[in-house]
Amino acid sequence: MPNPPKSGTLLKKLISASRSIITNQVGLPLGILRLHTSLYWLKQHWIKPLTADELGIVEAYHSQIMDFPLGEER
Repeated sequence: MPNPPKSGTLLKKLISASRSIITNQVGLPLGILRLHTSLYWLKQHWIKPLTADELGIVEAYHSQIMDFPLGEER
């Protein structure tokens, strides 16, 4: 059985991060960090799952929290 394409795995990670934010499994700052990471790697495969406005919101929030310790660093 061949391995699934990397882009499919990255999209699943994006969906998982989105769901974890919506269900309050993770806080918004950590969720945005995960979303930003997934979006970065999807961009490397020329996949843009969000509109420009949605991406702008994620980028703006990420720029506000990028200097704070999140996740295991905390």
